[in-house]
Formats: sequence, structure tokens, C-alpha cells
Amino acid sequence: MLIVQSVGSECKLVAQATKTQLPVLISRKRTHEWRDVLVTIASDTPTLPNRIAALMFDGEKYPDDPTLLPHDFGVDVFKAEWAIVRYPAQPPKE
Repeated sequence: MLIVQSVGSECKLVAQATKTQLPVLISRKRTHEWRDVLVTIASDTPTLPNRIAALMFDGEKYPDDPTLLPHDFGVDVFKAEWAIVRYPAQPPKE
């Protein structure tokens, strides 16, 4: 998953996170003035459920590998905004 920042007419790469799955959510919580990004990570063990990891901006970038982050069972997905729910993205129905 790529996260880019618009800088004038250019795009700056802020994250190239691996091992993420849909859905991706944008949290209302901010770290260093950037909103946290909540990503789904598949479990390596069939008996364990997938989990949510909070990618927090460190002032320069977001983490590249969310599987190295601690389990965040306190993530409140109901206070987040959906960013990408499925791929390919489909336009809203009129």
C-alpha cells in the first residue's frame, strides 16, 4: 500500500507499507498532525483472527511493515472513516 503526499505538482512517497489487506481505514486520531491509518493484517495462523494495526506517522513517514507493530486491540474502528473497502474501487451508485 502506498501513501503519498501532494507537494505542489509533485507527489512525495510517505509510506510503502507491505503485508496489508482491505479494508483500510483513516482514523480521527492524529500523530504528528497526520491521521493514523488503520490497516488489516492477515494472521499467519489459521486459528487466529486477522487484526488491525495502527500506522502512526513519525514526523517523516509511516511504518513500512505493520506486522512488526504491537497488537492494537484498542483500535476503535467505529470512529474511523473508510478509505478503501474493496478493490477494484467502484464509484458510488447514483
